[in-house]
Order: sequence, then structure tokens, then C-alpha cells
Amino acid sequence: RVNVPLERADIEFFDTDGNKIGSDTQQFGGKNGDLEITWTPTEELGGISIVAYDEHGFWASVLLEPWWIEIEHEEIIFDFGKATWQESEEPKLKKSLKEIESAMKKYARHRPDMRLYVAGYTDTVGSNSQNQELSNARARAIAKWFRKNGVDIPVYAQGFGEEGLAVQTPDETAEERNRRAIYVLGNAPPPKSKEMPRGSWKSVK
Repeated sequence: RVNVPLERADIEFFDTDGNKIGSDTQQFGGKNGDLEITWTPTEELGGISIVAYDEHGFWASVLLEPWWIEIEHEEIIFDFGKATWQESEEPKLKKSLKEIESAMKKYARHRPDMRLYVAGYTDTVGSNSQNQELSNARARAIAKWFRKNGVDIPVYAQGFGEEGLAVQTPDETAEERNRRAIYVLGNAPPPKSKEMPRGSWKSVK
């Protein structure tokens, strides 16, 4: 969307490692308002740089670089019906912390906007509202642990309760695989999906 007549836009495409994989120029001939830029991807895109020029040669640029990576981890076993865990679960969190720190170093070029997102889930035992509240509390508990133990980027949490089940079960089914969390590093909130149907992330201090 532009508010001055646009002459052209120069576009560059990058792969997920930041390497340039192509470029294009699209002419607009003085149009303004809502304009569409299209491209034909030849491989997975990691970023798009757009430099737009008006009729007088003035320009503005934007880098579109959505990026997310899920951190593999071992699930924390919480105390029944609570957002707490036994001391024996701490090694799992410490191992996850090392994985997060390693990923932060590997993708350091995203550091200025890098954030950690913790999503929590429950099985179908209990009411929807109870499970929503419990998943919120558990996601925040994990997120606070990471903040307390050295994660120095913004951390966000959100619970999804019974939504986004890993294994579909009837109501009131105790299924361990559905009592889980997802850790995502990204430079923007994870896109909405079957697992994350809402985007109500809350900052954790």
C-alpha cells in the first residue's frame, strides 16, 4: 500500500540461510494505492527485500523475513492439576534451555527481533474452561523458568487447552501425548494453524 505514485519496485529473494536466490523488477507506471507484487518461488523462501521508487526517484525499503523454528524437547510432567513440577523434571528444562541457546546462536542474524513462544496444551479430562486455564498457567510457568534461567529475549506464552490435540480422543480421555508444550523461536508470532488457532500471546516477565 503506497500513498504516492509508484514507478517501480526492485525485489530480491533469499533462501532460509539468507543467501540470495533471485531478483526481479516490477513496473507500476505511476500507480498508487493498493498494489500487488507477485513472484514465482523456485525453492523455499526465507526472506523478500522490496525497494520501491516513486516517480521522482525517492525510495523506501522493507524486508519481509518471517522466521520460526520449533525446539525439540522432552515434555515436563506437571503435578496433577497444577502448573508446578517436581525437582526431578528440572534436567528436561535445562536440556531444552541448551537447545534454545544453541538455536539462538545458529540463527543470530534474526537476533534483533527474536522471541520465544511457549504454547501449552492439555488432554480432554475436565471442562474446556478448566483446561484452558490450566494450559495458560503451565505455559507461563515454563516461560518464566526460561526467563529466570537466562533467556534474554522477549518470551511469550499462551495456552490452548484441549484445542490442537496431538492425538484425537473422545472427551474425558486421559492421553499423555496431549499434555504437552511447544517451544518456538521466531521473529513474529507463530502463524495460526490447527495447533495454534488463536494468537493471544502474552508477554512473560
